[in-house]
Amino acid sequence: QVLKNAIIGHQTTEWRIFTDSGETPKIQSVGTTYIEINLSEQKLYYYENGEQKLVTDIVTGNEKLKRETPQGFFRVYGKQTNRTLRGDGYKAFVQYWMPIYRNIGIHDASWRKSFGGAIYTNAGSHGCINLPPQAARQLYGMIAVHTPVLVFK
Repeated sequence: QVLKNAIIGHQTTEWRIFTDSGETPKIQSVGTTYIEINLSEQKLYYYENGEQKLVTDIVTGNEKLKRETPQGFFRVYGKQTNRTLRGDGYKAFVQYWMPIYRNIGIHDASWRKSFGGAIYTNAGSHGCINLPPQAARQLYGMIAVHTPVLVFK
């Protein structure tokens, strides 16, 4: 479970990260440039220097098939264009690939006709964060490798 704590003097954003084990919450400062992925809202927010630069509807991991998008604190660990993603039972070409955790990443999904809402509950991804192509292009152009990413419900 993750909870956004506060923006302190517009200098940094702190996140209080809780675990089910009852451990003391870990506080993670991410600065003022970061990506939020709100699974409940099915929205991606990008903030640069504390200013919201992008909001877009998304489709995340398919809950029905137990392919939920992992929650937690991550960082974009690479950027690649024109990549074919392969996994168990799928092969998909994407123009913009921004991996955040193992084989989970943020990317365009040109095959989707709509985004947002409850699509993820029955027709979600294999765990990745699917964006409309235009939003993926915008985000790819704005972010750097190592940009913090917080995924939460």
